[in-house]
Amino acid sequence: MDDDIYEFIPKIENEIFELRLIKQEDADNLILVYNDPKNQEILNDCSGFNCDFGYEIKTSDDMRKCIKAWLDAYKLHTFVRLSIIDKSDQNIIGTIEVFKKSSTDEFCPSALVLRIDMLYKYENEMYIKSLLSLIIDKIVTIFSATGIVTRATPIAEKRIMALKENGFSLSNYSFKDQHGRNETYADFWVFNID
Repeated sequence: MDDDIYEFIPKIENEIFELRLIKQEDADNLILVYNDPKNQEILNDCSGFNCDFGYEIKTSDDMRKCIKAWLDAYKLHTFVRLSIIDKSDQNIIGTIEVFKKSSTDEFCPSALVLRIDMLYKYENEMYIKSLLSLIIDKIVTIFSATGIVTRATPIAEKRIMALKENGFSLSNYSFKDQHGRNETYADFWVFNID
């Protein structure tokens, strides 16, 4: 079933958020996410381990190039980048990136790898819990995943509280960077489907 999402994305929504495939028209909203210094601190710390797209965004043109790269990755079945829409005003307030991990390691072998990038004002327990429940209820099923792996470092206190309240636990696992940088990443939070 997980290959199906690369052909068709079903309606994914709850009372607060809707998720849909990113579009070029999202650029003007998303530049507010990726060009905000408050966001950058959390995004670089919590998400930088698995994706370099989105950093160094200065203009709408930069954002459109980034979106093109995300859409190209989608066409290649590398990952899915979905825009997060606040249903109260229909504004795009961020993105999530998901893909199914195929390697076997300390994490469950068919875990969904999750990255969350959103406006700083949404970095609170209520919004993150709502987004996580949507991902757990819908996206895990779409990918036929057995769990979720995401990264949240101590700087993201509210995100960590929401992860804990949604059944995530901190893993002891860490891994070395595979892009030639001499770095080791930790602070992974895991949710296993029972």
